[in-house]
Amino acid sequence: MKAALRVIARHRWLPALVWTGLILSVSSLPDLSVEPPLFPGCDKVAHLIVYFILGVTLRFWTAGRTSCNAPEPRSEACEPRAGDRHGRPGDARSRLGMWVILGGFAFGAMDEVHQRFIPGREMSLGDFLADAVGFALGYGLGKRLVCRHRGSSSSRAGGADGGPATNVTAQGPRKGR
Repeated sequence: MKAALRVIARHRWLPALVWTGLILSVSSLPDLSVEPPLFPGCDKVAHLIVYFILGVTLRFWTAGRTSCNAPEPRSEACEPRAGDRHGRPGDARSRLGMWVILGGFAFGAMDEVHQRFIPGREMSLGDFLADAVGFALGYGLGKRLVCRHRGSSSSRAGGADGGPATNVTAQGPRKGR
């Protein structure tokens, strides 16, 4: 089990890849309808949950590229300065998040189009909207989940750089425990 966790920690993209493959496999199955439905709209809730998990796994992947303690860039910080093509320091992080979210929406849309060609399945705008909302919630809330996990593991095993753990409080960072 520890070896598997080390592989996942080293290859942060692996959970997202596995979950994406699972989504494509299940969406390729013909006629997944449950008769009678458990409750009205239960398929939309299923789409929301599945894409929420995808959003969390992609946040886990991108969390290796950003810092949990870094504040989210303010909107004016994302505007490029005059004569500066690349923008300010927070700009790259916000662009990565934007591209991941757009990619998640595109994946949901392509999955719905894919289902149009599967016997017994249909393409649905409602399903796509549930996919998009689930993905956005998963990616957005995933930062809290990933950073909470990273904070609990770094407080036990020292900081990310192997040094003492850093606790961030309202008074600022404190070294050690």
